[in-house]
Amino acid sequence: MKRGHSGYTFIELVVAMSIAGILAAITIPTFVSSIRSNYGVSDANSMLSLVTLARNTAISRDGYTVLCINTSATTPACSTGSVTWDQGVLLFIDTNNNGTYDSGTDILVRVEVPFTSGSNITYTAASTSTALTTIGFTGLGQMNSTTTYGHFDVKPSNSTTGERYVVVRQIGRANVCPPTDSNCGP
Repeated sequence: MKRGHSGYTFIELVVAMSIAGILAAITIPTFVSSIRSNYGVSDANSMLSLVTLARNTAISRDGYTVLCINTSATTPACSTGSVTWDQGVLLFIDTNNNGTYDSGTDILVRVEVPFTSGSNITYTAASTSTALTTIGFTGLGQMNSTTTYGHFDVKPSNSTTGERYVVVRQIGRANVCPPTDSNCGP
């Protein structure tokens, strides 16, 4: 009685492994690029959430709220030296309307320290094209002055794709969009 072969030959195994290797070589770089691109989207959505929280806090408290760059988790303070928002963000109710955090009088709402994805985040005012370290909202939910509306530019590090704008309009509303969207402006 003759037995049939059960299993694969060495040649079949090598061919299958070669095909799997070629497919992996093609798909892995695309997969890594997609993950890096998603970092920018994630950080843009985090900034959108913070801007929305700042605006909603201003409306609900009928007071002036400030969102600024914060470089320390232990000592909250608005940074004036750095213009990159990815180092951390401080949100507070500015009871004396001076635009800086005073621990004795202002109400701390939230402290966000470095974004985990490693995106580079800057805020540019639309009217002056200058980088700002602080933005604020009035009790009506509008930006505190006509010079501060603009957009956060969120660029994922180590990636050429995934850049997003978080556009903040003068009336305080914000949205996320790709920089190539012509309907994206403030």
